[in-house]
Amino acid sequence: MIKTTIFIGQRSTRLRQHDLNKSNYQAHVLPYDYSFTHECLAKPLKPQYGGGIAINPELDKGLKGWTQSCDAKVEHHQQSNGNNYLAASIISANQTSTIKKFHLEEDKLYTFSAWFQVSKGNAYIQAIFMTHTDNITAGWVATQQGCWTMLKGGLVVNVTGLAELYFRSHDINSTAQIWVDNISLQPFTHQEWKSDQDQSIEKYRKSKLKFHVVDQQNRPVPDATISMKQTRLSFLFGNAISGYILNSTAYQNWFASQFKYTVFENEMKWYLNEQTRGIVDYSVTDAMLQFAKSHRIAERIGENSSATYYKKAHEIDPDALLFLNEYMTLEKRAFWSDEFALCGASIDVLDSANRLDQVIRELHSHHAVQGILIWSAISPEGCWKMCLTDQNFDNLDTGDVVDKFIAEWTHSSGLEGKTDSNGYFETSLFHAQYEANLRLGKKPILQKFEVAPNGDGKHEEVVFKIFV
Repeated sequence: MIKTTIFIGQRSTRLRQHDLNKSNYQAHVLPYDYSFTHECLAKPLKPQYGGGIAINPELDKGLKGWTQSCDAKVEHHQQSNGNNYLAASIISANQTSTIKKFHLEEDKLYTFSAWFQVSKGNAYIQAIFMTHTDNITAGWVATQQGCWTMLKGGLVVNVTGLAELYFRSHDINSTAQIWVDNISLQPFTHQEWKSDQDQSIEKYRKSKLKFHVVDQQNRPVPDATISMKQTRLSFLFGNAISGYILNSTAYQNWFASQFKYTVFENEMKWYLNEQTRGIVDYSVTDAMLQFAKSHRIAERIGENSSATYYKKAHEIDPDALLFLNEYMTLEKRAFWSDEFALCGASIDVLDSANRLDQVIRELHSHHAVQGILIWSAISPEGCWKMCLTDQNFDNLDTGDVVDKFIAEWTHSSGLEGKTDSNGYFETSLFHAQYEANLRLGKKPILQKFEVAPNGDGKHEEVVFKIFV
């Protein structure tokens, strides 16, 4: 007989400074700032990271630390509410003069944020860092007169040295100024960035689990062996498929062994299902849906999804023109947002396994992303941009990257341990469904359970009490 009881308790995550000094978490004294708002505010929020390496980021000391040459056309202003800001005029080629020179290093990652508005009308503004080899865009923002809008982006440079920050706008009123305030430029080493990703994954993708094995008299049972097998990962990770899968057993076997989520490359699109006007044929689509269903693979079809996306886009920008790209009339671009559940539409334009590795790890570590679908469907002619395997379904380097993440997230190397003298066994598991085998004596005991996120990222310790 087996009984299970679940207890959930909160655990403090605050570390004292001397705890940090004794551990490997020194890099996390300054964690990544995930905060962002698309609201247009009367007064900008404080600069992230206190401005980072930007001197006088709130312009409270006039133009100290910022370009003040006679031909720069950069001025210091103050609003009636006491807010100080920098006003830059367009001088030529739709751009401002240099606002600030920063010393940037090629082996670091930089986050950039600032608040913008224009003195007249509205405009799209581009923040650019010019090195002696390139002009690097750190981000874009849609601005308007009368309120402040946040730009949040980042950059890396391919050479160490001075980089000049300036702004560009192709649609600004010729007599308008670009206003900017609360500028922040914060460098991170690759180690710091990776450590922050790891912490975020531990916080949002995993939970601490403690098994407590006791007998019928509630006495601890030591040396009980507990082994666990993941049966379904909660994080949605999948890949696109094409109609070619219906004619290739090798394709079917490979895909079903790798993924539990999919999206159709073209077979849900208007132009493929109505190749002759008035003659609608969903036979290929239906067969692909049946294949997915028979292998317990979820297909990304959301009821009223188009209406949901249009509504959200209109809330963000009421003036945006909304299009339905059903017949290859518009060029597709990948996007993701805190507001949407999946990273969509596609990861298909990465030109190396290293970049694919970086993108997947970055997305998986971001708390707002609930799933990733790779656009790497296979056809007899190959793939659209990026393949994971060759035509024999042997891994390419990109396929090795995907396998590595699947192995990490599914604990494929196995999870096993013994209870201590107090009957406890502790581990950290990715959010998923599991089967646990408790071996005590000759007869193993099977227990199914699920480790689920709590929704707010608070550190939880789940106690799984087993009576034997």
